[in-house]
Amino acid sequence: MGVTMAKCNVLLDLVESWHDAGGSVVSDSCFASVQNTICSFALGFCFIGVVKTATTGYPINFLGSVVLPEGKGDRHRRVTFDEKTRCQLLAFVWWDQDR
Repeated sequence: MGVTMAKCNVLLDLVESWHDAGGSVVSDSCFASVQNTICSFALGFCFIGVVKTATTGYPINFLGSVVLPEGKGDRHRRVTFDEKTRCQLLAFVWWDQDR
C-alpha cells in the first residue's frame, strides 16, 4: 500500500463516525491531497486543505504556465472535476514573493 492510500485510510478512519453527515474535513498538508479530497467527497464531506504541488492529480503544469500580468498579488484558479465522482476540485496559483 502506498503512502497516499495509507493516509487516505487513516483520514477515513478518523471521520468514520460522521460519514454521510454532510460536514467538512479541514486538513493540514500532511493529509491534504487530491486523493483524500475525492475520498472525502465520496463519503459526503467537503474537503479543505493546502495540497502540496507534488500530489498526484495536482495541475502543476497548467498553473505553472498561467500568465499573472499584474505581478505581486495577482492570482488565478483552476476548477476541475473528478470524472468518476464528479467531485469539484479547485487549485490556485498566486504571486507573492514567487509563484
